[in-house]
Amino acid sequence: MMNREEEKLQQDAERAVREAQNIGSMELNEATRRGIGQGKKRASRRRATYGTGAVTVAAVAIIAWSSSLMPGVGSSGGESAPRVVTAASPQAQAPVKQAASERLSSKDFYAVGMDANVARIIEDGYMSAVNQKISKDGYTLTVLGEAMDNRKMFVAFSVKNETNQAARVSQSEVNFGSNVPSEWLSRMGTDDQLKPGMTGTYIVEIGLAPDEEYPKDATFRMGMTPGEFGKPAGAEVVIDLPFQAHPQELMDDIETVQVNQEMTVSGQKIQVKNLEFSPLGIYLDYAENEANTKRLFSLIEPKLKLKDKAGTKIENPRFIGKVYDQDTLIFEGAKIEDPSSIALSVAGISAIDPEKTRLIVNTDTGKVIQGIEGLTAVADPAKNQLIFERTAGDYSQYDQINADAFMLEDTFTDASGVQHKLTNPRGQREDRDGKMVESATIGLGEGTRTQPVEFQIRSLWNPILEAAELQIK
Repeated sequence: MMNREEEKLQQDAERAVREAQNIGSMELNEATRRGIGQGKKRASRRRATYGTGAVTVAAVAIIAWSSSLMPGVGSSGGESAPRVVTAASPQAQAPVKQAASERLSSKDFYAVGMDANVARIIEDGYMSAVNQKISKDGYTLTVLGEAMDNRKMFVAFSVKNETNQAARVSQSEVNFGSNVPSEWLSRMGTDDQLKPGMTGTYIVEIGLAPDEEYPKDATFRMGMTPGEFGKPAGAEVVIDLPFQAHPQELMDDIETVQVNQEMTVSGQKIQVKNLEFSPLGIYLDYAENEANTKRLFSLIEPKLKLKDKAGTKIENPRFIGKVYDQDTLIFEGAKIEDPSSIALSVAGISAIDPEKTRLIVNTDTGKVIQGIEGLTAVADPAKNQLIFERTAGDYSQYDQINADAFMLEDTFTDASGVQHKLTNPRGQREDRDGKMVESATIGLGEGTRTQPVEFQIRSLWNPILEAAELQIK
């Protein structure tokens, strides 16, 4: 049975290509995983795959680490808390100053492909050193360092394959103890496949719960599986390495700007709750108004514009992605002191009538009894799965870059009221003769189902292009 990370990697990229065409000659590898990949052109067809991960990603730039970039570290300080300010007085953080003797060596990250935002985090000295290692069954795991705020965590680690056969990294996660939430989001770095004698260096991204108080005691778990991806040649070797995290290290550098203002797009009200400026990124929390007449899936092309006091420096931090189920937008961190002006703009929203989020289908025959326009389904009893397909209009580069993937909620309900869990959901989007065609393949799980069953749409591309801007400050 696959672990959670294995399943996500097999599903591959949950949001399809996301500007891969604009990244040029930069190397993209499987470990980056979060929706980035070159769309393969076969005749007149362009295709992309995606899954059901927790984060969707926008325009991630992958860079090769330069030896001129030197990550720094910091020691764990006393208890502290993020500062809370109003929209009238946000402040920007300055890079943490670290002792030269405590810095990680730049060679640890030389030629490691990573997101540009992660490179900035390490370059600015926000990665605390760990440098602990352990060996087991021919593999040596070293946790190099970590950086965490109250939303996410990045852990840098390396693994050396000292066995006589090729193996790959099959899992990488952080555990803070029972009932303490943490979620694997992505992994970036060198190739997951390591030949005998090779060392791979990686950075794993872990999602955290904003309201949770995390302990210092943590355990990094890594799995190594002999063989190729999807073709294991032996049992997975799981290695656990306890280490000390730094949950308070960056708290003094976090600023929360309370906004509580509304933006209206096509009659739908969106409450911008707050902005959180962290060394690891900028987080914008929003919520739908309960009186809205449509189900909101996403904000299209969200942009932040920051100006300094003199009005001479303007920054538009890159949009990184959205955290599903939290209505949180993530932007790259910005180097601007005490911005005097903050504005949020969107090109529109993706939304539909709430009733249209219900899909009622006979999973034995594939008949769609109730569903969105253009949706068909094919039942595959032999594999106990259902294949949805939808034509989402004309294909365009704009839609390919910005479109939400067609995804369903994790559970569905049969006619007897019994809930069932989807297994191994995966999706694909392609340009088929000028039309954007999406498909979603879902496993129906175990047990019998009373027909018909009801699914709920979790994510869908139905653009309403109406520009709006909110002057936060």
